[in-house]
Amino acid sequence: MNLIFRRVLYLSFIAIFIVSGTLLLLYLQGYRYDFEQHRIEQTGALMLTTVPARATIVLNGQTSKEQTPITIQSLEPAQYDVTITAPGYQSWHKLLNVRAAEVTFSGDIRLFPPPHKGVHLTGTAFTTAALAPNRANLLYFLSQGLGTGLWLLNLTSGQTALITRPSGSIITSVEWAPSSREFLVAARAGDKISYRTYNVTEAEWDEITLPGSVSPQTVHWGEDEDYLYIATNNEIYQYVRSSHNLKLLWRERITDFRIHDGIIYGLAEGASGTVAVRAISRSNLEPVAFDLGTALSTNLSFLEPREGWLPLYDNDRHTLFLLHSPLSETNYVRRLPEVTEIDWSPDGNELLLTNNIEVWNYNVNTDKLTLIRRISTGFSQARRLPTDPYLTYATGNEVWTLEFDTRAEQQSWLIGKFPAEVIDLFIDPRGTTLYAKTVAGLYQLTLVSERELDEQPGGSPVKAIQKYLRRSTLP
Repeated sequence: MNLIFRRVLYLSFIAIFIVSGTLLLLYLQGYRYDFEQHRIEQTGALMLTTVPARATIVLNGQTSKEQTPITIQSLEPAQYDVTITAPGYQSWHKLLNVRAAEVTFSGDIRLFPPPHKGVHLTGTAFTTAALAPNRANLLYFLSQGLGTGLWLLNLTSGQTALITRPSGSIITSVEWAPSSREFLVAARAGDKISYRTYNVTEAEWDEITLPGSVSPQTVHWGEDEDYLYIATNNEIYQYVRSSHNLKLLWRERITDFRIHDGIIYGLAEGASGTVAVRAISRSNLEPVAFDLGTALSTNLSFLEPREGWLPLYDNDRHTLFLLHSPLSETNYVRRLPEVTEIDWSPDGNELLLTNNIEVWNYNVNTDKLTLIRRISTGFSQARRLPTDPYLTYATGNEVWTLEFDTRAEQQSWLIGKFPAEVIDLFIDPRGTTLYAKTVAGLYQLTLVSERELDEQPGGSPVKAIQKYLRRSTLP
């Protein structure tokens, strides 16, 4: 072997090493050769997570051996037909675009059971009900039948407990304290209304004893649970529970009121029967300038406050007002017309608005409305799933779920069909169980088991995606 041949062989090995190393590096970086387009392009990835986990993946008609959660790597940039199935659940389907050097997220895919009517919990309908601020417990009052009384339902476990069976009186209202540990009950016996509180953790009642000169018409919690606020025909008092101290705050004809964000908001009745919103500072009892900028009907209701906003609903004009403290906000009123029902997001930044034929999403921070769904049959209620980007809605005697994801076709699934019209919906904080209030009573419908929700299969999709991103970044 002469010197020239050895040099050529040596240089050939170097060239092969450089070329193969470069090709290997490109391959590891996610590059592939497209034989149809005759070009080198970088691949992408598809990340799929589901509840329940270990669901089957069908990609472009081919069933994968892998199950969710998974990050499918080295996919050529294209549109992929993805179907997710699991035994005992309805399937999920979506066309997803995979782009070069990018990860396409499926989002949190929730699979729902086939439609069924669930378990019938109460044989009669109830009118008085209150959902705790933490969404964990529901209070309801049955006024007839063997189950007559005030009941507490744990939405997660489905267990019910009889709190009280009033004799000779009817419970007219229940209101939870901000902590969800206590609630306030108003009971009517003849022309007399009595008030008392109940501590859920201690299972103890506390009677509210007031001087005979004070005749309460309305009682509400304050922001501090040691305080209750009492309205008579012409006055509002502050009642300190620990000391039983009673203090006059406001002297005016107030039909209803709420304490929120350091402000006492009241609906003041005028001489001609009109109603206006008044406000005073709770700290110094000075009037606070407040103007809704529009006339109101006399049929008004304060709703559940969240994140600094107090909703006021005009029942006759189907208009929602979001009220903020004018002491800390210049734009302290938001006006939202054509609303019949509302539901807050868990973080309090968004509001689900329902009217007869539409569901809208309202972002409080951006003051933006987005149409979610319009149907001709009419909505009676819509609720968010607490943990996933889905909502449930009732129409007639049916309950449906709908995804927020508008990529390709927005999907919906029928999950419940009941013997009577659905009036309201309640969902436990983890999104495992749905309760449908109908004119024939309350039904419990399981969406996913606690075991399936808690299952965490081996292999983290988050770690896999971090690894893919590191691999796809050229030095």
